Amino acid sequence: NLQKTIETHIIDSEAAISSLPTDRQEHIRHKVADILENTISKHKNQQDKSTDDQTTTKQIRSKLKKNELILTKADKGNVTVIMTKQDYTNKTMDFITKTNCTKLDKDPTDAYQKFIKQALERCTNIIDGPHLTKTFK
Repeated sequence: NLQKTIETHIIDSEAAISSLPTDRQEHIRHKVADILENTISKHKNQQDKSTDDQTTTKQIRSKLKKNELILTKADKGNVTVIMTKQDYTNKTMDFITKTNCTKLDKDPTDAYQKFIKQALERCTNIIDGPHLTKTFK
């Protein structure tokens, strides 16, 4: 349903816009309104919901790219956030710095998987042999 899709985009966009700096909110709000108005007028006579959603998504992506913005899920709550790429990069670097992240020489995933597989092989009462092979191959 196009009406429901538009309403969802309005709600999600407004929630994301409210987290932007005040001086950028109106500008982005107008951009989103333009996208939605174009989408509504362009698709009034079309029946194909799939095409409508693809076009709307393409327009939003285009506007985001043009304005160097990104759309991402917020850390808390079920909210979508629009922010500049620079702000996103700064917040990411700030997180890495404040949490004392360290760069690893190699990806430890294979070693962890091997360790877990060996532990499961020793626990025969949890997963028997034939099932263990199917689970990890």
